[in-house]
Amino acid sequence: MTRLKARISLFPVLKDNLQALTLLAQLHKKIFGPHRERIWSVNDFSALAILPTSALNIVYVGEEPIGLVTFSCVAGEAELLSLGLEVAYEGQGLAGEVMHLLRRYLKDNGIQDLYLEVRENNERAINFYEGHGFYQTGLRRNYYTLTDGTKVHAVTMALKIV
Repeated sequence: MTRLKARISLFPVLKDNLQALTLLAQLHKKIFGPHRERIWSVNDFSALAILPTSALNIVYVGEEPIGLVTFSCVAGEAELLSLGLEVAYEGQGLAGEVMHLLRRYLKDNGIQDLYLEVRENNERAINFYEGHGFYQTGLRRNYYTLTDGTKVHAVTMALKIV
């Protein structure tokens, strides 16, 4: 993946780069931990990294790692596994730039559809995705288990890549 307007860049993480896999786990904890979501470990990211269908990326502003975007592609379809930025970088249009880069990458690689799940109570994320052309396709009941054991439904969403 490449730069857009020189504001952000995406650094692809390879399966043998333990330092980058560790950074992904740290970023995931920092971004999603306050929401009481299950935090992905270095082992979780390592397991994803060995799959030929997975792509793991660290989001940078300049030299500063500020977030992550991970997805999986197979048979003309992709699933967005995780997209997040540190709180200090929210509201600046950077997530939109990440989405733009992701869509361009998927289109260039023949992907026609992008799917995702998002916590039903994460209105900010749902609004973000809808603002980028996603539409709701369904609901997965009790899909997420928060760190306190609370179950939360997942809204499933889809996007046609054009």
